[in-house]
Amino acid sequence: MPTFSYVAVDDAGREVVGEIHAEDLAAAIGRVRESGNYPMEVREAAPARAAGRPGGLFGRTTAADRTILTRQLSNLLGAGLTVVRALSVLIDNTDNPRVRDILLRVREEVQTGSALSDTLAKFPRLFDTLYVNLVRAGEASGDLEGVLERLADYQEQQAQQSAAIRSALAYPTLLISVGTAAVLFLVTFLIPRFVVIFESLGQALPLPTRVILGISTFLAHYWWGVLGGLIVLVLILRWYVRTPSGSLAFDSVKIKPPIIGPLSFKIAASRFAHTLGTLLRGGVPILEALETVQGAIGNRMMSHALDEVRDSVREGEPIADPLRRTRAFPSLVVNMIAVGEETGEVDTILQRVAHSYDMEIQNTVRQLISLLEPVIILAMGLIVGSVIISMLLPIFDLNLMASK
Repeated sequence: MPTFSYVAVDDAGREVVGEIHAEDLAAAIGRVRESGNYPMEVREAAPARAAGRPGGLFGRTTAADRTILTRQLSNLLGAGLTVVRALSVLIDNTDNPRVRDILLRVREEVQTGSALSDTLAKFPRLFDTLYVNLVRAGEASGDLEGVLERLADYQEQQAQQSAAIRSALAYPTLLISVGTAAVLFLVTFLIPRFVVIFESLGQALPLPTRVILGISTFLAHYWWGVLGGLIVLVLILRWYVRTPSGSLAFDSVKIKPPIIGPLSFKIAASRFAHTLGTLLRGGVPILEALETVQGAIGNRMMSHALDEVRDSVREGEPIADPLRRTRAFPSLVVNMIAVGEETGEVDTILQRVAHSYDMEIQNTVRQLISLLEPVIILAMGLIVGSVIISMLLPIFDLNLMASK
């Protein structure tokens, strides 16, 4: 369906600029009039812009696109613009063609009387269930601007936490990559050069040398099999983890290791507190909020436990008691929710708990990285040193025999 750009005037005499999808020019003019504006100029728009930053990868939508969009929409509504006018401004200032196309379709449906939340729900890749439920609650309460502002804060917090963890793991990942590359170079390229030297010695090789040479010969001849096997193994594991049973097993296992386990548990607890607190503060009913949290928490074990919690809350129980019975959530979260229910400030208490967990996560990550870096360096040094010494042992033996 063609896209038409238009310049119109609204009831207050203000100029309105935007784009609209229609079958032809006459239909486009009719759509502009249906929106309550008087068309001054309507013409077919050029194809999607290629100039400027494309935004995302090949025009795809990203979490950053959604966060920026949410913050800008909140600011525009706070400045007194209507939803349709705010969407028009966002369309004119969006570089990502995919986001721009979605906003055009959203504006068209809002202009025809559809609720913003119902329209956003038609684009789940950009606007997830959490987003749609909060917008719906904001529409019902008349505080859409405030809800969008809290939603933008939540998205920025989640992005900052993920970026901090990735940044902390960047250097250890680099160390592991460089060390692995060095070992592979020694084993597959350098060590085979010693084979000719060892064969000319005409003597039995030490056991460490024979082991290293065996590994080197195997990798030199069957590297493709090893690489293919690793790829197949990774694909099988990814498929299994995406199944309901595999996801549950993986989430149950990853919280058990001594250091990584508590960190994973804290991250899931922080996400639970942030998400539930944001939903409740936005005015989402408790049962809908718990259902939304199940899909956003990122831990299948906790998500399954929330099924029991929802059933109990539906029957009239407070949240804290069924949460405590599941034993899937930290006692701090459960106890603080109980306090919040007593004071009527569950959302505020959850935000404080989430902030506390965020600080703990940052400290744990820093401690883990400070411990991990020297361990990785030591391990890589031992591996490389062992390979080099294994290659030098026959030469040392030859020198001892010559000295005798």
